[in-house]
Amino acid sequence: MDNYATHVPVLVAAIELSPQLTGRILELGCGNYSTMLLHNIAHYRGYDLLTFDNNGTWMKQFMGVASDRHRLKLIDDWAAVAEIDEPCDVAFADHGPASRRNTDIERLAENAGIVVVHDTEPGRGPGRLEESVKPFYKYHYTCRRWKAWTSVCSNTIDVTVIGDLMENENWPE
Repeated sequence: MDNYATHVPVLVAAIELSPQLTGRILELGCGNYSTMLLHNIAHYRGYDLLTFDNNGTWMKQFMGVASDRHRLKLIDDWAAVAEIDEPCDVAFADHGPASRRNTDIERLAENAGIVVVHDTEPGRGPGRLEESVKPFYKYHYTCRRWKAWTSVCSNTIDVTVIGDLMENENWPE
């Protein structure tokens, strides 16, 4: 599996597991694998997708897919993104700088049904899903199947069941 796509199975499982309560998905950081996947899920499932990035190069690549269901916004300061503090069904965090991630993952704890975080393996620098963030979530699971890990957290949904699927030996490599 491409190390840049290891979050895809976990993200799809999280969306399947999450009941559509708010009809919103929040994407923090654009990406070649996540943005179009979430765009298509939002379109076909009737979700609203909000994509934020502080990197203009990444954002520019995806502005052409903006629609009534998919809003994209280039931001200067993650602290000013009020939507992080508003309810959403699923939040996907794959944004920079890495040192900002734990703050935003903590902010999401009260309002996001499920939070999926890419690149949570040790040695990836500061800001990854560290022990300091886990106390804010009742349930958490980290998929360590591939080189780039993906973690999923929730206070309301037992996301450990995603582990049963990801760790199934019949799952394709």
